[in-house]
Amino acid sequence: MGERGDLMAAMQARLKKVEPGEGPSSILEPGTLDDARRLSELAGDDDAAARQS
Repeated sequence: MGERGDLMAAMQARLKKVEPGEGPSSILEPGTLDDARRLSELAGDDDAAARQS
């Protein structure tokens, strides 16, 4: 699946854990912010590559 796909799958699984009426803090596990930052970096890399094409 690749790093980006793995990170997206992990983030989606975390989001599915949110119960209606609860804040997102209920799903913040160790590593969540690191995964989000890395996913953002990968998206930025893709954007930069697309601009150069």
